[in-house]
Amino acid sequence: MEPNIIKITENVFQIIITYSNLWNVNAYLIVDDKLTLIDTGHYYKDSVTILENSLKKLGYEFHDLDCIIYTHPHVDHAGGGLRISRNYKDIIHIAYNKAASTLENLSEYCRQFVKLSESFLNIVARGAPPELIRGTKEVFNIYNLSEPELGLKTVKRVTHGELLNLGKSRLQVMHTPSHTPWDISLYEPKQKLLFTGDFILEKGTSLLTFLINSDVDNYRSSLKKIQRLDLSIILPGHGNIVDNPYQAIEHALKQSALLEKNILNVLKQGKKTVPEIVYSLLHGNLNDNIIWYRYIGMVDTYLKKLLRENKVMKVEENGNRSYCL
Repeated sequence: MEPNIIKITENVFQIIITYSNLWNVNAYLIVDDKLTLIDTGHYYKDSVTILENSLKKLGYEFHDLDCIIYTHPHVDHAGGGLRISRNYKDIIHIAYNKAASTLENLSEYCRQFVKLSESFLNIVARGAPPELIRGTKEVFNIYNLSEPELGLKTVKRVTHGELLNLGKSRLQVMHTPSHTPWDISLYEPKQKLLFTGDFILEKGTSLLTFLINSDVDNYRSSLKKIQRLDLSIILPGHGNIVDNPYQAIEHALKQSALLEKNILNVLKQGKKTVPEIVYSLLHGNLNDNIIWYRYIGMVDTYLKKLLRENKVMKVEENGNRSYCL
């Protein structure tokens, strides 16, 4: 597949990697005294080949890389680093302090994720149309790694506020828990760039689901944290660059509040299961497996927030779980 590269600034390049028939993911190359890659794409060989060919098109090889920084330890963003590390052992791998242990044993994390996903579908999504359950399992398949023991041997741990010196460029580590509790964003103040992984996307809100320990309150706090930065461009882990950062942040905050409000409005109609709430929110349109996958996890996560605040009640009856006001 032909490399898909977008020049962001004189020394920053977006590399778009296709890793399944469902998704693309973005990696970013920063050309400075230290050649730095932010995220790597999936572990799939084809995905890593796309990354390799993209670097070659820019005039570099994997052995030229000084370091790889991971925004979060999900296989579609960090998996490529495992394959690269097998042959290029001098590259320094960098992640948030508490994400490092996951990267050091990524295959076990993926196995547990798949098991938890099955439980999630059996309990939370019980009663959903079978074709949507099958579609959701297809999404989970990206976590099925063929090799049993995969992980980075050594990961350099960084903390919130730490500065990474790349030469003329410096990256400030921002702990922005949202999509996962370990998410970091990387702020380059000179060019006012923010690399956000799955924390901020071009439109809508980040994918939040209890499967990856997402938390609505943390997500909103992280949005407000980066709202105080001097930004020109947001560089997300999926999709297009965001050249209206403050508008995008405000939109994400509003969308988050709106989803919470809409869930409460649905429950005013009476007791509902999570699939029934999703059905109402999507106005019966259940044709897109990806939309369904996003919503089933999002609704469950927002309900956990509402339960903490005693705004909803959970009802367990005959193995079915539902919610009411």
